[in-house]
This record gives sequence, structure tokens and C-alpha cells, in this order.
Amino acid sequence: MGKQSKAVRQRRMRSAEVKLEDERRMNEERRAAGVRAVSLAPDADPTGQHLDPSIPRVAFQGEHGAFSEVAIDRQWPDGAISVPCRTFPDAVARALTHDADFAAIPVENAIAGVVHAAHAALDAAGDMLVHAGEVTIPIHLCLMAPPGATLAGLRVVRSHDIALAQCQEFFAQHDWLDPLPHDDTAGAAREVSARGDIREGAVAAEAAAMRYGLEILARRIEDIPTNWTRFVIVQARASATAHLRELEDRWREADEIAAIADGLFTSVEEEARLAQLHQHKRPRIG
Repeated sequence: MGKQSKAVRQRRMRSAEVKLEDERRMNEERRAAGVRAVSLAPDADPTGQHLDPSIPRVAFQGEHGAFSEVAIDRQWPDGAISVPCRTFPDAVARALTHDADFAAIPVENAIAGVVHAAHAALDAAGDMLVHAGEVTIPIHLCLMAPPGATLAGLRVVRSHDIALAQCQEFFAQHDWLDPLPHDDTAGAAREVSARGDIREGAVAAEAAAMRYGLEILARRIEDIPTNWTRFVIVQARASATAHLRELEDRWREADEIAAIADGLFTSVEEEARLAQLHQHKRPRIG
């Protein structure tokens, strides 16, 4: 009975992940067209059944196959639905708007130090977030490329700048490689796979190579073998939603005031123009 329940839960998780990917793509298309993005309700299940509320939705920066997903798996060994986001502010916003139950944010790495962009996103949210947990995972970076590629034949290697900073000795020893920053480790792996150019590689987790069909040319290329990244788990404070609505109301009022002021200014300009025109056309007497 337990195995069957776990299998059903895993099927629902996979189905929900597919739906979330479709939703993300649809939102990008809507944003490009100037339409406000829409989200699934927190308990929406693409199978039409109620999703098990014990399975949390966790937002993270990056794409499937990123190290953040490893942290999510470590924090929720019984299962969680990972919600990929383009940036750290996007991941935090998912938690604040309850499009996700939590956000997993990397804040410190053993080699690269503080993840400043992540801290900035958390600081911007301020007390609307609460600290819900913390997890530290080992980080072992792999150099991967399309099938048929060789280390000697590579010329460009793409990855997140934080990941590249953890492999400076490797790139110094292989100085024909040109490291180029990317928004995400797993995203770099996906793009390298899609292009299929054997002169291009990516630095990412082994999981990304497996997910996107890349061959691993070198393992554990990080500068120190005890490399790790610390993640904080955050969620919205109970009052965060009300505060967000209050901020949205203020922004809306500011827009309305600006529109009224613009209209008044236009009216004054028009009256001045008409008065000047009337003065110009006034007939001379005498």
C-alpha cells in the first residue's frame, strides 16, 4: 500500500512538473505580448485531481537539473514539486504570492563566497519572508558536452558565473577553453545540448548531463574537493499577501494620480495655446 501511494505521488509530481513547464512557457509568451502572467493555483493538479497537500511546491532560480533541485530533494526526501524561475527575485515572488509554498535560495558557496544576487532578492522582500529552514549540499561540478565532443576540441564553456568562479584552476590548466557566463548551470547544459556543437560545453551538475543527454568529459573540476553551497528555505509571512495588496493599491493610486496630473497639465497647455492663438487673431482697432 505504501509503495503504491508513493508511486501515485511520483506520477502526480511528474505530471505537475510538466504542467509547470507549460505554464512558464505560456507566461513568457504572454509577457512578450504585454499580457499579465497567470499562475496555477497552489493546489491545482493537472490531472484534474486534488494534489496531495503534503507535497510542497518549491521555487528556485534556474532550470530542471540545477543544484537547487538537489537541495530541494535533500530538504524534502519524501518529494516536492520544483518550480523553476528565471531569476532570484522571480523565485522569491513565487513564494510571496503563494504560487509556491517555499523558495530555496543559495546564499553562500565554499569557494565563491556570498551569492550577492540572492541576498539582494531576499533583502528586497524584507520581513515579508520568514526563514523556514536551511540545507547545505556538496557541489561537484562536471564539464559536459554533446556526444562526440572531446576536451581538446572544446573552445567555449558556458555556466553560471558563480559556478565558473569555482573552477578557476581547471580553466587555468586548460587555457584554450573560453568560459562564458550564463544565467544558470542547468540552462547552459540545456542550450549546449540543443545546439549540438561539439566545440561547446557546459559546467553543471551530473544530473543536468543525464537530463539533457550530454557526455561528461571531466568530473569534479571545482577548485577544492570539499566544495559546498548553503541554501536557505523561505516562505511568505502570513501578512505578506495583505502587504502586497496594499503596495499594489498604492502603486495603482500613484498611477491614477500621475494620469490625472498629466491630463491637467495637458489641459493647461491647451488653454494657453488657445489664448495665444486668440490674441494673435484679435483684429486691430483704429
